[in-house]
Amino acid sequence: MAQELTRAQQQALDLTRNISVTAGAGSGKTKILVDRFLKIVLQDAAKTRRILAITFTNKAAGEMRERVAEKVTELLRQSEDPARAARLRRIRDQLNSAAISTFHSFCARVLREFPVQAGLPPEFNEMDEIRSYILRQEAIDRAIQSLDDDDNQNWIALFSRLSLFRVTNMLNVALEKSYEMEKVERLFSDLSKETFLNFLHQQWFRLIEPYLAQLDR
Repeated sequence: MAQELTRAQQQALDLTRNISVTAGAGSGKTKILVDRFLKIVLQDAAKTRRILAITFTNKAAGEMRERVAEKVTELLRQSEDPARAARLRRIRDQLNSAAISTFHSFCARVLREFPVQAGLPPEFNEMDEIRSYILRQEAIDRAIQSLDDDDNQNWIALFSRLSLFRVTNMLNVALEKSYEMEKVERLFSDLSKETFLNFLHQQWFRLIEPYLAQLDR
């Protein structure tokens, strides 16, 4: 039995509108993306390769492609109209080359199509998550090994409170989320050290206040 769409989901499937969907996890965003994709290609199967569907992770891209394929197979099984069935088979055959991918994969695809203009060798490879992690770790290790002895007291103070493993992990997360770190840096760049420390103290007490209240009972 088909799930009834909400009013907002119905609006999201209106192809005459440009839309932006913001919703939490598990709210059905992927379903709406799949339904919108299908609604477009069912009107014109030739558009299957002309739609750009970009997600953040390979898992999400694979899931979306799989859901579209499953839906097309289901519609093909139910179809009694030869013309509609032919259109569905064409969509199914074109799905493998459809532009459903991550941002990185799409950019790599464009660069491979225009390597001369991009000034890159056509055989370049994308950096996967494992390779990216290894390079970040190597950079952190080199940075720690090159610490200046003249500032030794500060490093001793840091590592006396946090283990080397924890500091390394924190730096790895900071490098992985460099965009977010830049936003934080811009946010606090105009604050004095005293103002920034006061802000941290306020946040700290806000977090521990509920626990302190329980201890006073």
